[in-house]
Amino acid sequence: TPYTATLTLERSTIANNGHYGIYMNADYSPQGYNYLTLTNSSINDNGYTGVWIDYAKRLQITGNSFNNNGSYAMYISSTSIEFKDVYNNSASGNTRNAIE
Repeated sequence: TPYTATLTLERSTIANNGHYGIYMNADYSPQGYNYLTLTNSSINDNGYTGVWIDYAKRLQITGNSFNNNGSYAMYISSTSIEFKDVYNNSASGNTRNAIE
């Protein structure tokens, strides 16, 4: 059975974690994926990456601020994203102000 996770956060604050703000890692074999919806939220002051997601399948990342995280604002690892809706996000003060 594949491991698949779904996370939906709206108008949330994810802050002051020692490593990742949000970390999602699915077991890719066989065909596990992550589904993330993150809207109108603040991801701030985390020790490493604000949001790290492996094996992303569906993403909706809109209207968020990523500030003062220790590495990337957001890091996405995937070989086959079916749906991605990523817009109106801001990043400032992160070691890397990027969604990669």
